[in-house]
Amino acid sequence: SMIAISTRLPRYIPSFQFWTDEERCAMNVEKAIECGARMSSRRSRPFNEADRAVLQYAAREAARLGA
Repeated sequence: SMIAISTRLPRYIPSFQFWTDEERCAMNVEKAIECGARMSSRRSRPFNEADRAVLQYAAREAARLGA
């Protein structure tokens, strides 16, 4: 999740969410993958198909569970 709000955070924040003061919506999975790939490159670590598959699986499960 990406949280950028100026108020007090709730006790529970669902997975794969994008929250700002103006809106709260589900995070685009492809955007999450792009962010993960950028983060990995900053750490000199390759981002591979297994990493992509894990994020896609986690996003599907979060959606399925209503997280």
